[in-house]
Amino acid sequence: MNRVFHNDNDLLDSSIEALDSNNGVEERITIPVTFGEASTVTVQVPASALLEAAANLSGLAITIDAGQASYDLPLGAIDFAAVAEELSVDTGDMSITITMNFVTGDLSEQVEVAADQNGMQVVGGAIDFTVTVGANGRSAEIDSFGGTYVTRSLTIDGAVNERQTSVLLFDPNTGELRFVPEVFSTVNGKTEVTFMRRAKRKLARSRSRCSSSTMSNSSMIGCAAPLRGSLKRRS
Repeated sequence: MNRVFHNDNDLLDSSIEALDSNNGVEERITIPVTFGEASTVTVQVPASALLEAAANLSGLAITIDAGQASYDLPLGAIDFAAVAEELSVDTGDMSITITMNFVTGDLSEQVEVAADQNGMQVVGGAIDFTVTVGANGRSAEIDSFGGTYVTRSLTIDGAVNERQTSVLLFDPNTGELRFVPEVFSTVNGKTEVTFMRRAKRKLARSRSRCSSSTMSNSSMIGCAAPLRGSLKRRS
């Protein structure tokens, strides 16, 4: 099931006005959402108000906070003019769609198998973050953000052993995994794992009994011992 949240220009305008009043101390608009019983959350945001604000707030970013996962998107990471030209649409008509999907079914099983083959145990499942921009029925997925790092985070219940927990990049085509850097923080009994990448990726969380592992390039991210996300190594 997919929960879809639409944010109109009026809501964004009020948020932008609040940013203007703080003299640039904070250049971030946070949009709170919830997964509820769904495995997927989709947030649609009109780009026009954001692009107008970004002209005065060079560091403007939007944060989609779903509790179990969050996504920080700096507006400067997307070349909207180039996308509009590619799609033959006006930038003023464009919208940004951010989707966070906890993968299920065959793909989830692939992650579990790959983790087990590398001596790991997945904790909390794998998540796919997707960003698309479009208008008038046309859209393009943004799978690279140039030199800009985009921050994602995952939250898991309880504390974890940071030396045995990490996020992994998983390639469903090859079944390969790769470790990626992460930062842990524990608040109110829950662990938040934050990681940054310059490309769109899927993530999974797991534990591993391995102390290290060599992974090749992959197109998905997942959590496992020393990975970005919430994974633990087996004892």
